[in-house]
Amino acid sequence: MTQSVKSFNDAVTGFASATFSIFMTILLVSFCHLQMTVGIVVSAILALVFAVITLRNFTRILISKEKIEFRPILGKTRTYSWEEIKEVGVIGTKVFPKTSSNKGGRKYIYFSPEELDEDSRFDLAFKWPPKIPFTSYSKAKLDAVQLIWRKPLANYNAPDLIR
Repeated sequence: MTQSVKSFNDAVTGFASATFSIFMTILLVSFCHLQMTVGIVVSAILALVFAVITLRNFTRILISKEKIEFRPILGKTRTYSWEEIKEVGVIGTKVFPKTSSNKGGRKYIYFSPEELDEDSRFDLAFKWPPKIPFTSYSKAKLDAVQLIWRKPLANYNAPDLIR
């Protein structure tokens, strides 16, 4: 059976940042009309920052038996063979959870070119987003990865997600 998954890196964040970027662009036009210099500068900077965040989160991901491929809207496609990947895991980015909560924050699947220890995984979650390949967590993505990876998946701050 050939298993592959095509999706966006993080569509939820992409849509939220796109919406905010559009809103800031509308404000920018309004501030230009009103000739409010501070408003123009602030809204232009925020519109640009959130446009970059939008583009980053709408990177297309292809997870297949042969490779993992990241296709950004702008920029160079990055391809990783499964031989280059030494560790795959699920990570929760909420590194300091409240004592009454067992939730680990937003979940992501990461593909590391080196094996990580517990401290390295903490650093990875603490300094999110990482320089290594990753994608937002979904059951379909995790199932596809588990069919292909066939090695134990690492888990950091993401209880009950890995079977």
